[in-house]
Amino acid sequence: MTSDVDIAPFVEKFESFYSTAISEKTNHFLSEYLVKRSMLVDYRELERYDRELADILILQPDTIINAAEIALVQSQEIAFRTAHPETLFEPHVRFFNLPETGLHILDIRAQHKGELISLKGIITKCRPIGAKLKVAVYQCQMCDATIKVPMTKNTVVPQVCGECKRRAFKLLDEDSYFVDAQEIELQELLEQPKEGTRGATISLLLESDLVNLVAQGDTVIMTGIVRLLPSQTSKTAKDRLIQHYKPSIDVVYLEKIKIPLKMEIRTDSKEETKTGKLDIDIITGGSRHLVEKTKAIMAIASRIQSQHGSIDISQLVEQARNEGVADEIMVRRMIDDLVYKGEFYKIKRGFLKITS
Repeated sequence: MTSDVDIAPFVEKFESFYSTAISEKTNHFLSEYLVKRSMLVDYRELERYDRELADILILQPDTIINAAEIALVQSQEIAFRTAHPETLFEPHVRFFNLPETGLHILDIRAQHKGELISLKGIITKCRPIGAKLKVAVYQCQMCDATIKVPMTKNTVVPQVCGECKRRAFKLLDEDSYFVDAQEIELQELLEQPKEGTRGATISLLLESDLVNLVAQGDTVIMTGIVRLLPSQTSKTAKDRLIQHYKPSIDVVYLEKIKIPLKMEIRTDSKEETKTGKLDIDIITGGSRHLVEKTKAIMAIASRIQSQHGSIDISQLVEQARNEGVADEIMVRRMIDDLVYKGEFYKIKRGFLKITS
């Protein structure tokens, strides 16, 4: 958020939103704040209340989320501190259920910088939890003057002391404010990529109560703000002429989800005559016809791997479709489920192997 943006009108709108449109949810959040530090706000509810504010949230999420959190503190802090006088009230506001846009990881461009987007995918990497500096405290080594600096994307680290005009600032780690932070990697679902692309990935940054929410292999839906970070400097003279940036996401909302196969309970049929038997496999407890389809996909995958040493996902999908196993979307969902269950593992983009 830039310093010249007047957020007062947005703060006022959110105070009204909390007290009228979602008053029950706001009160419920206050009662649970000691165990849940984030208030979840459905984008659709905000859109119904104020469509213009919802639109601005998509384009300027840093500004609007800041206003939403300030409004929540200003409107509810007195009531909270009355009940919990020794506890700081520092809530997060996390928006979810954004409109479907069909945006894929490979579609993210410079034009999306700073916008709020939503993606689905599988977590492929989870790095150890670290710490991120949120409010830095600097002390002048000449006159002992101190200054607090909120660390945002536009922060400029102070160089000259305002009291003695000297360049002698030092960061005081013990007095500065840090939050937990974790970097994870999101891979696009196999069923989602556009034709000709497979399994694009993007780095996600989690902070505060979002860390450790997910593990490798989890399927998730997330809301986050697009950032552009400098990539590693190229060693070639040609590439050094241009600074390359890669997209990443500062996560606002994160939820584990299940991507269900097209399960259906039906009666067994032979020559169009219903026997009344439930379509359930006794061993797995799953739908019998889905178990059979899974076995068929595994058999095709085994043939492809024996011929080529690995499994081209596009070839597996095509052969399964041609053999009448299922349509393309269904086959991709089943492959995705088999990867999640550990039957397949990814060796490179677009290629799998059967777990031995």
